[in-house]
Order: sequence, then structure tokens, then C-alpha cells
Amino acid sequence: MVALLKNEYDIVIVGAGPAGCSAAYFSKFFDSDNKFNVLLLEKFSGEKYTEYHHMCGECISHAAFNEIQPLKPKYTIENIEIYKEHVVDNYVLEHKVKGYIIDRPKFFSYIIDEYLKLGGEFEKGTLTKIIQKNDYYNIEIDDKKTVKTKYLIAADGANSTIRKSMHIKDINKITAVQYIIDKESEHNVIEVFYDEIYNGGYKWIFPNGMTTKIGLPQMKDKKIKIDGKIIKKQARVIGFGGIENRVYNNIVLIGDAAGQTNAMSYGGIRPGMYAGKLAAEAIVKYKNPQRYEIKWKKSIFNSEIVNESFQKLEKMNNKEIIEHLEPFNSNIILAIMKIILFKKYRKYWKIYKAYNIERKIGW
Repeated sequence: MVALLKNEYDIVIVGAGPAGCSAAYFSKFFDSDNKFNVLLLEKFSGEKYTEYHHMCGECISHAAFNEIQPLKPKYTIENIEIYKEHVVDNYVLEHKVKGYIIDRPKFFSYIIDEYLKLGGEFEKGTLTKIIQKNDYYNIEIDDKKTVKTKYLIAADGANSTIRKSMHIKDINKITAVQYIIDKESEHNVIEVFYDEIYNGGYKWIFPNGMTTKIGLPQMKDKKIKIDGKIIKKQARVIGFGGIENRVYNNIVLIGDAAGQTNAMSYGGIRPGMYAGKLAAEAIVKYKNPQRYEIKWKKSIFNSEIVNESFQKLEKMNNKEIIEHLEPFNSNIILAIMKIILFKKYRKYWKIYKAYNIERKIGW
């Protein structure tokens, strides 16, 4: 397939995950006059691509589709209506939510198909070298073919080759382990479990049709019991916490390559797709990648409070986890009154603000 590539493109996007697919689609969506030659490059294909993108809870908020119109929530496995938070086996907080469990690889394939209909190109290949030449880049693919591009969008994951080649300070990372269990869980409900053993993270139980997905941060020094027959074990690296800058000349970093996954929820699909749209708009409509940088910094997804709060949660013991969430084990008016009246809750004020942001972002 590499032999079919043109010698020159206006935009090359590396990585066909949520951020890359979004950037590719919107690069052509905003290109109403069809002036931009756009290439989406992905190293995996077939079963490898499907396997890689199923290594995820595959949850996305309904609100995400307001941001990425006209894309639709296709290939949904479950409609999510209830969110249950188990607080150290002490009590359960329950909320109404609106979202979906999607079949990620099929959903991304749908976006790629829409992108191709608009005149974009999609090829399997691995970026192996980048050489800057004045105001453009020569990128080598599979050590065989070199193409020229003016803009390069890095959507190549938490271990981004492009980010590393630029010697940018590494992002925060966590390895999540997920088990697919041969039993049904409660449908339309996602559950999370907080405990000090998860170091600021949580265990999750997500419905997956006739099976269930159970995931948690990797803990090499602890044995974790998984109830049910394990069909498959998966693991992947998540990038979070952000980076200082996402734009370097005409190289733009998005998604996990830019650490844009929410530190507290592990939600990366929504922020990645929003970032992809912003990057495409900045390049195609304005020919100015810095517009993406400015809009991202002003967005709700770019929150230092969330990152700071995650660092505090990492250090919490179970007593503190139970204590700081206790006000919410009641109606919201009583919760607010408790936080105002009792000093022991006021010290968690920044974390409460982070939770409010996290609720708005979802996944």
C-alpha cells in the first residue's frame, strides 16, 4: 500500500485512534473546496487494529457528540444511564448519566469511511523518521517511502514516536489492565470502585453485551481477584496530565500523544476527538496551528485542578477516601451544607471542584 502514496501532502495524521480519526475527518470536513491533500497513517490493520482498540472500557459521553457533529454515535453496545461509585465497600454513590459503550474499532472505521468519502487518503504504515526541511517535513514510512508534508499531526499514542523524536518532556502514564469476563453485568450501568490500593485510580465494571469488562490500574506487587471466567486479559498505556505545549511549528500533538486523557476518569475518547477537531479547524480554516493551542488551553478539558487533585488522590488512604466523599452520600443540598459547615470537608474543596469538572467532561 505504501507504493500508492503521493510524494507530497498538506496534512499527514499519524495514528487512527479517537484523536487521529477525528483530525482526519474534520481536516476534510472543513476543506469544503477540496484544496488539502490529507493522509491518515495507521500502523495496525485488521485483527491487530481491532484488538488494540478493544483494549478500553469503550465508554463515551452523550455530550461528546454535540462537539463532533455531524458524527453520530454509531455501533453502540450499551446505552449508559446509571453511574455507581463504590466507596471502599462503605457506601455507594449513584448518579444518572447519559452515554454509550461503543464498539471502538467499528466506530473509528465508520469515521474513516466518512473521511474517505470526503476525499482523504488512508494507508497502513509506520512512521520511522522525521526530517524538517524549512517549513515542511519529510517523513519516512516503513523505512521505504518518504513523503513531504506541511503539517504533521501526532496522534500516535502515549508512547508517541513523534513526541519522542522532538525530545519533549515525557507525559504521565499509567498502564491499565482489563479482563473480559464470561458473564453479563447489570446493563445500562457502569460501576467504579475506590480503594487506596488503586493509587488514586479505581477498578471499573462495564457492561459489554453478553460479557463484562473489568479493569484497574496495573499493580505488579498486589494480587487481584477477578470474579468470573476470564476470556481475555488486555493491557494498554494511557497518557494523562498534559504537556506544556502541543504545537511546535507545524507539528501538532493530540490525544494520548499530548497526555489529554482525563487523569481522574481515565476518559480519553471525548477529549481526544475534540482535540482532533480543534487541530483540523486551526490548520484548514485558519492555516494557524496555534489557534488549536489557544482553544485547547481555554477548554474545560485542560484543567490543572484535575491534575493536582489526582496527585492528592494518589496519596489518600481509605479513611480519607471515605471521609471526603461522605457528604455526597445524601442529596446535593445537604452535601453543600456539610462542606460549608464542617472544616474537615472544606480542606477537600479543590478536589470537589475537580469532581465537578470531571462530571461535566465524563468520558
